[in-house]
Amino acid sequence: MTLDITQTQFSTTIDTFKNYSSTTGSIAVTAQSYTAGQYRAFSTTIALGETGATTQVIQNYTTDSSKYYLGTFNQVSIDANFSAQTRMTISGSTLTVDLYVSNQTGGTVSVTAFTLSLEVRRFLTPFL
Repeated sequence: MTLDITQTQFSTTIDTFKNYSSTTGSIAVTAQSYTAGQYRAFSTTIALGETGATTQVIQNYTTDSSKYYLGTFNQVSIDANFSAQTRMTISGSTLTVDLYVSNQTGGTVSVTAFTLSLEVRRFLTPFL
């Protein structure tokens, strides 16, 4: 006997199934000069709307828009001279994202302007 999935009451396809809500945010970094070893900190907060939901943050930098990063702590190279680190914390229903941009060279150089885009997904867990 073969089960015909189209004849079941809860039939769906993976393309139409969405079990999360999402919010977006961003941090814009302007073009600035940094001395050797200098870093600057940037921050944003995003209201989550729910507490206790499983949360995933997708990060994307305009310096390489084809790459996406996940996790609560990431370090990426912005270019040959700069690195960026992100750190995320959740308190209640607020996500705080801290971005640290640092000069990795021995001289004074300028970082080009870039934006860190964030998509926060909160997964809804069904109760069985």
